[in-house]
Amino acid sequence: RASVWRIAGALLNCTPMYIYWFFVQLFACYLVIPVIGLIPDKRKWFGYVILYSIASTSFFDFASRILGHPFLPLLRNPIADGAVPFLLIGYWIGHYEIPRKCRFVLYGMGVVGFLSHLIGTYALSVSAEAVSPVFKGYMNWPSVFYSSAVFCAFRYQDWSRLPAGLD
Repeated sequence: RASVWRIAGALLNCTPMYIYWFFVQLFACYLVIPVIGLIPDKRKWFGYVILYSIASTSFFDFASRILGHPFLPLLRNPIADGAVPFLLIGYWIGHYEIPRKCRFVLYGMGVVGFLSHLIGTYALSVSAEAVSPVFKGYMNWPSVFYSSAVFCAFRYQDWSRLPAGLD
């Protein structure tokens, strides 16, 4: 017999339907938006938090997977963990002008991230004879790099050149 608390726990942890795993992350982003709105100098603060989040969430976790043990777990960013760095990156790309040279660097990072994910997973999986988790994860650096490049590409796409009927 299921209790109300058991059902609520299952729904909050997405156990009945794993395909909705992102709902909890999305809800966390919604909860943090009012706090972010109170920050006066978003550009300076977001730049710092984005870099800190990518280092602590993406690179430290990657190093942990490579080394086989936790790597600086206490330095994880408590302010922007989970999907919140994507929210901040999306805000940055959507609200601040990114110089053309920086966009090309970002696109290059996206290609490096995608190829690292693809080739790295293949190479490690072949040697392990199982799918290697080293390059996997939506907060792993390859995913952050190519997601940011896609965000930027969509921001700077000239949408006025779409064929008639698609706008």
